[in-house]
Amino acid sequence: MFSILAIVTLAAAPFSADDVVVLSYYDRPPYMVSQPDGGATGLTADPAVPLFERACIPYRWQMTPAKRQLSQVKEGTGHDCGIGWFKTAERARFAEFIGPLYHDRPAVILAGPGFPFDPARPVEQTLAEVKTLVLVKDGLTYGSYVTKLISRAQLNTSLVTVEQAQMVNMVVAGRAEADLLSARWLIPAETIRIIELTGDPTGDDRYLMCSRKMNPRILEALKDAQGE
Repeated sequence: MFSILAIVTLAAAPFSADDVVVLSYYDRPPYMVSQPDGGATGLTADPAVPLFERACIPYRWQMTPAKRQLSQVKEGTGHDCGIGWFKTAERARFAEFIGPLYHDRPAVILAGPGFPFDPARPVEQTLAEVKTLVLVKDGLTYGSYVTKLISRAQLNTSLVTVEQAQMVNMVVAGRAEADLLSARWLIPAETIRIIELTGDPTGDDRYLMCSRKMNPRILEALKDAQGE
């Protein structure tokens, strides 16, 4: 289920009511946090709003699961954009990326008590050698370094559709040993361990991801607005 939320119209906008952009998000603190007025705030939500304001483009907030956002942008049935997405070669075939909105901090592993962590060894080596069950959210990528790590080490991953907070709870409950996340703020410090990925010195950029089938004037206006 998703709910249609606040509609924001901008004075003297050069676009018509048919050009309202659906600005999709899902709760993922602190990137995106839903607000009582139907909008969102956070590290990627906040920088997205000025782009639309500078471009005088009307938009409508909509809470939409991540995987459905990808489908909407790819199918291009309307003026659809999602906030806070990594740019990949696959996504660039059907989406325009505007930004960046935010540069990520390096990824970390959230490990439960069953994870055999040895601080004397790179955690990437442990992941490759030990059959640790690692949770990965279906439909998302975790940045260039983590994507390569998953492929190169042939990690024992489990795709899940639940949100990040529930993934952390699964690790705490012992249903998995580790979770590849950058969401340090979701961690119950007394029950879970943060482990740095030593080979990932920097994170990746997060963008506004929009359907290429949108009105090209809207896309051009957004691109122009990012340079203002």
